[in-house]
Amino acid sequence: MTNGGECLIFEVLDELKQALPTNVAERILPKIRPDFLRESHSDEALLEFIILKLVHKVARKGINFKQLFSSWDKDGNGHLDTNEIIQGVRNVLGVDFSREECQLMLSYLDKDCDGTITYDEFAMKISFFDYEKKEEKYLISLKTLSDYLMNEWYTLRG
Repeated sequence: MTNGGECLIFEVLDELKQALPTNVAERILPKIRPDFLRESHSDEALLEFIILKLVHKVARKGINFKQLFSSWDKDGNGHLDTNEIIQGVRNVLGVDFSREECQLMLSYLDKDCDGTITYDEFAMKISFFDYEKKEEKYLISLKTLSDYLMNEWYTLRG
């Protein structure tokens, strides 16, 4: 936690994922975004957040991107299709993305627009360097987090 009641959002998402029941976590975690993204509707800013969520989880798991790619490539053909990526993100990394986030990430990774992603495309677009440079920008205030959680609570109460 930093001064001023802010937390690094990636740490908050990790803690909530462990604390919440699975069905609740899958519904609300994709909605929680850093404070600066609440005002910005830029696809570029959202994409950066999506990629950094992935990189954070890879770093926390202590695996490299080649291992990650191989673990997602279920049919072993050297290419990732949409389902392999979505399942890999959820099952290997434990990250829940909204439908919008999935589409944005897939179109970003598929450089040649052929519907699959090679390791070269994957490695060219995702790096630890970006995470280390940008992670401190991804803060969420305790008020914003509280607002997200209270909205979800009211939704559940009906």
